Amino acid sequence: MRNYDETFVDTMSAISCTNGVVRMMFVGQDLRKSALLKGDEKVVPEAELVQVLTMPVPGFLYMVNVVKNMMDEPRMAELLAKMEEAGLLGKATPESQVES
Repeated sequence: MRNYDETFVDTMSAISCTNGVVRMMFVGQDLRKSALLKGDEKVVPEAELVQVLTMPVPGFLYMVNVVKNMMDEPRMAELLAKMEEAGLLGKATPESQVES
């Protein structure tokens, strides 16, 4: 069995495609500043690059299809609705209202 690394990221900050290679930049909050706070000090969290995932376009398109299928599952729609109700996600904008 192969060993693998698992990395937690908060979100993706950028994506690019050059010469048939897709690069996705994943970021997280820089927790070092928060860890050094004293008393009532306030700090604005800053994003830091955590990992860059690189893959060929066919692999990226396959991944997009997998994500689309996952988003079409009823369990995912139920989870997202619960998260919206709890205020953890903003309301989704219907595709017909998105400007192109």
